[in-house]
Amino acid sequence: MSYPGVLDTHDLMVHDYGPGRRFASAHVEMPAEISPLKSHEVLDSIEHYFCDEEGLPLVLHYDPVVTFDPKDRDLHHWMSEQVKSIDPRLTIHDVRVTQEVAPSTSRSTACGRTGSRSRRRAERRMVPARSCTAATPRPSAT
Repeated sequence: MSYPGVLDTHDLMVHDYGPGRRFASAHVEMPAEISPLKSHEVLDSIEHYFCDEEGLPLVLHYDPVVTFDPKDRDLHHWMSEQVKSIDPRLTIHDVRVTQEVAPSTSRSTACGRTGSRSRRRAERRMVPARSCTAATPRPSAT
């Protein structure tokens, strides 16, 4: 099975909490040059397939990969060779070269929030856009 624009997948995690209480998550690498809207459309179609056809709710994380920069390709190749020299079974992923940006004070304040009020606010935002027909209610968090 293949989908347009998908370069690779990694970090597949399948959670099984008993009969009818299974879900999965994975990271999907796609070219950064593709429109984020198009990439999102492809990821949605994969999630819908697994939900509708396999009965497995799936959440995919989009990892953009720069495919047009020779420096990035060279760095990735060099790193892959170094890792394989340690153990041929090892691979690398999520290699991204960025310019350093000074941390934002407001961001670190927002990320540093703790307590039940912030947790409740975050839980309200985590409502699925589409529920899987094969999914059963999630166990309550205690």
